[in-house]
Amino acid sequence: MAFVNEVIPEEQKDKFKFPVQILHNGMKPTMYKWVIDHENDFYLVKASKEGSGYDGVKEQNTFYFHAYGHDVYIKAIPWDVEPTSDNRWIFRWEIIDLTIPNQLKGKLKIIIELIVQAFKVWGARNNGPSYDEVTVEFLCDVDVQDNKEGK
Repeated sequence: MAFVNEVIPEEQKDKFKFPVQILHNGMKPTMYKWVIDHENDFYLVKASKEGSGYDGVKEQNTFYFHAYGHDVYIKAIPWDVEPTSDNRWIFRWEIIDLTIPNQLKGKLKIIIELIVQAFKVWGARNNGPSYDEVTVEFLCDVDVQDNKEGK
């Protein structure tokens, strides 16, 4: 399994089954890049962004992680971390909400591992290697939803 950063093909954008942020002019600003494992058809897509440092609300991003034919809902907060004493730059993602469909409940451990791998490739702003390290922390319990794809 190897995740890579790529531009989302135009023909793929209308195939997503989850809601995405759409501006008044019809643009989908978060639908530019994704992290994908082509071999297994696993991918991470940013569906929306709320807040920013400018409006006084910490940025939160809604992602969907597609695996085994189902979509997992993720709400994550990006954090730039000060450089370490040895001048390493670290970027941290805090997962504050994670909802999986009941069909994936038996694969929870592998789903969590795949999400971590995907976020590490995503990097800070879908640019992967610009940081020395990307960390992923889960600050929530997993919510399992019956007969639903994520939220």
